[in-house]
Amino acid sequence: MKPRVIVWISVSYIAGILAGIGLSLPLSSILVIISCLLLGWFLAFSREKTMSVWFLIVAFAFLGVFRYGWQEQLLQSRVQGINWGQETEVRGLVRKGPAKSGNNLVYELSVDNGTKIQLFLKEQKKPFPYGYGDRLLVRGEISQPSTARNPGEFDYRAYLWQQGILGQISHPRQVVLLEKGSDKNFLAMVFLVRERAEQAFAEAMSPGAAAVARALVFGDKSVLEKEVKETFLSLGIIHLMAVSGLHVGFLVAAMGACRRLLHLQIRTGFFLTLVALVFYASLTGFSPSVLRASLMAVTVLFAGLVGRERDFYTGLAAAALILLLLNPHYLFQSGFQLSFLTTWGLVYYYPLLEKWLSGLPSWRPVLIVPLAAQMAALPLTALYFNLISVIGVLINVLVVPVAGLVVVGGLLSLILLWVMPFLSIWLLATLGAVLDLMLAVLSPLGNWPASSLIVATPSLGLILFYYFVTIFLREWQLNQTLREKYPHLWWWGATLILVLVFIFLGWQQFSPKS
Repeated sequence: MKPRVIVWISVSYIAGILAGIGLSLPLSSILVIISCLLLGWFLAFSREKTMSVWFLIVAFAFLGVFRYGWQEQLLQSRVQGINWGQETEVRGLVRKGPAKSGNNLVYELSVDNGTKIQLFLKEQKKPFPYGYGDRLLVRGEISQPSTARNPGEFDYRAYLWQQGILGQISHPRQVVLLEKGSDKNFLAMVFLVRERAEQAFAEAMSPGAAAVARALVFGDKSVLEKEVKETFLSLGIIHLMAVSGLHVGFLVAAMGACRRLLHLQIRTGFFLTLVALVFYASLTGFSPSVLRASLMAVTVLFAGLVGRERDFYTGLAAAALILLLLNPHYLFQSGFQLSFLTTWGLVYYYPLLEKWLSGLPSWRPVLIVPLAAQMAALPLTALYFNLISVIGVLINVLVVPVAGLVVVGGLLSLILLWVMPFLSIWLLATLGAVLDLMLAVLSPLGNWPASSLIVATPSLGLILFYYFVTIFLREWQLNQTLREKYPHLWWWGATLILVLVFIFLGWQQFSPKS
């Protein structure tokens, strides 16, 4: 197969998911179409490779339609089996949690029929009354999550639907522990490790520093104060609170340093890094951004291990394809979109910014990396947060090293907790002091009115226009063959951009207002 065929397959599959929103074809008919296309791919593979690739690409488009339709039908069938608004008795396993919401602890419960619901319990003196794998009997009223009532408002029901969570039980009449989860279960052990780590954070750090440490290391923003969240958002560093490629990069770099320090073989280092990535992904609840970064890291490391050429775009597309095969609803989550777009933008826009900022000193990559990430994520940041950070690039340059120190130090403390607890507490206390200092510096900056701009929610057309312009600029600036082959393309492109701007402004001016 030709290079980057995986990219085209992933794009085709994503297009199929989007098409599945509006299509209502019977799933059996879609399966017949996919089977015919795969048969065509098989017959053409040995004769006409190009034709066989197109058969495969189109087959994945219909697979996207099928996967989205199947997921929707599955969830709808489960919704119909719930007795809404009536007291119900359910039995299920604790699969995630607890997360803190106000004075409540929120668990994710997997009911025996496969339905997932949220369980809200009042916070008790004992932080975690139930653990992963515990089997519970719950009596209470199942209600639907709140939904958006105004245009542009966050739709919590849709957010939970994308994760397969269909209902909530708030303050049930009775909760009975039927069976304690096995401590020998891997995820149960991870649960205990995280519980012990969070207790150590609380013991060694101030409440504010402990909350930030939990967010940085585990991606748990539930305990962050509202003011801290708003400060991080206005300064353009809220992405540090969602465990993603940056955090996985810190871990991979730390494992690489350990391998070199201990003079381990590359193969041994690869397997140790793989174990560390699986453990870290489980600590963070297998969030899509962590899975994406971990899959890409494993792909790159494995390519280096076997001596294969590493292709960034193929690895990124393969990670997206695997995650969307598992759950097509990931495509509509802001975290998934921001994670992949930012990662793509770091590599895609970096050469353009390197050319434009070539006059800066040798330290310019420190500035270019966050600038490329912000350039890629700008439209989605405006879409989901209605905010654009003005000093975000500079703040990222200063804060990212601190975040790396906390992530690596926090994970190191997990190991030390079991072998040298006193050293672990000392390390966490030191990290807590660093975080207290960071919060003291960032707080007044976040309250500075000029630190960010409040913007209107951009339309889909405006978002696509932004990416069209930036991609055109990048290709024209860096692709010499394109400039030589089409010397007048710049003028045609500039004219098209100008025409689109006038069309957009005219539409905004004369379209009927709601």
